[in-house]
Amino acid sequence: MFRRYKRPPYYPSQKKCGPWLYIRAACYQCLLPIICFQAIRTLLFPTTLDFLLLVALIVLYCSVALNLF
Repeated sequence: MFRRYKRPPYYPSQKKCGPWLYIRAACYQCLLPIICFQAIRTLLFPTTLDFLLLVALIVLYCSVALNLF
């Protein structure tokens, strides 16, 4: 048996979440494991491209965390 719950009241002052917010949340969630993998890969097989990719990922992660992007 399912219970029926009333919808919470709508408050006009609340902003609706746009698709950009969901994309940011997905990026924020996925970037940390990718950064960890890339850091291990950079330690094992250091190349210039790996290092630049790691720096770019860290900058992207920090910008998403600090709401700059």
